[in-house]
Amino acid sequence: MAHLHVRTNDNTKKKAMEILESLGLDLSTAINLYLEKIIISEGIPFSICRHPVCSGQQKVPDHIMEQWAREEEEALKEGKIYNAADDLFDSWDKDDAKE
Repeated sequence: MAHLHVRTNDNTKKKAMEILESLGLDLSTAINLYLEKIIISEGIPFSICRHPVCSGQQKVPDHIMEQWAREEEEALKEGKIYNAADDLFDSWDKDDAKE
């Protein structure tokens, strides 16, 4: 059996352990569940992003959805390609600053 050593904030560990205990789980079992879910989903089993919409904190406004649709259409026509996700996010930030 392998052992993991993880560094985390004391408060984070305490809060997580309280929640897990209320679910009838210990930290080791929860981490094993997480690792199994990574294997099953072949990735991180939740969204990781900077934008509040992606993280579920807010709904995408209609005008932004329309803008993204226009940009997608233009990108498909013009072959607009980003070399990294950060480049794409930066372009969104620039567009937001224009508004």
